Amino acid sequence: MAGQPLVYTLKVVNIGPATSTAVILIDTLPEDVDFVSATPTQGSCNEVAGSVTCNLGNLAVGSVATTTIVVIPTAAGTIINAANVAGLEFDPDVTNNSASITTSVTAPADLLPVAIDIKPGSDPNSVNPKSRGTIPVAILSTPDFDAPSEVDKASLTFGRTGDEDSLARCTRSSEDVNGDGLLDIVCHFKTQDTGFQPGDTEGILRGETPDGVSIEGRDSIRLR
Repeated sequence: MAGQPLVYTLKVVNIGPATSTAVILIDTLPEDVDFVSATPTQGSCNEVAGSVTCNLGNLAVGSVATTTIVVIPTAAGTIINAANVAGLEFDPDVTNNSASITTSVTAPADLLPVAIDIKPGSDPNSVNPKSRGTIPVAILSTPDFDAPSEVDKASLTFGRTGDEDSLARCTRSSEDVNGDGLLDIVCHFKTQDTGFQPGDTEGILRGETPDGVSIEGRDSIRLR
């Protein structure tokens, strides 16, 4: 998936007939990736302009040197990674000195913005971080988004970053919170688990739809 780490594992094996010296592995990275790291089990690697060069030293017959390369694809599509290895000695069979792999990179799941109302009916939305109670948050429906059917309630998190595991419960029945004729859902989050700190001015809710699409909503708060 674009934006997520992709790991290439390259194994160089000396199948004979003699020790190979000054072994060099060159890996040509795909264009649409950002280089992160290259770690060999022996020797050292460096990356310049999308080409990773690893000086692996000597390899006895039957020895293996493994290099792990980590990249992050930047766009969806098909990418090809190609590698080639060589040593100082004459190689009677160069056909097994190169390899390539093709990877299909998918686009990241869309982030679906949703409207939320922290502490429905309150203005401003005052929050006491030391409270042992809960903070109600309404997830509002729109003509294009039906909150009761399109929110996986168990996936919801809420707080200063949106990743806080603070869900206490969601009401069983839906209600029209904002009077627009559409049914909304209201969930309650444990205040002390939201992580709000002095200076915070908004609360962030995150979760998923039943189909796994990420959702996010934001609303203002005032700490007291």
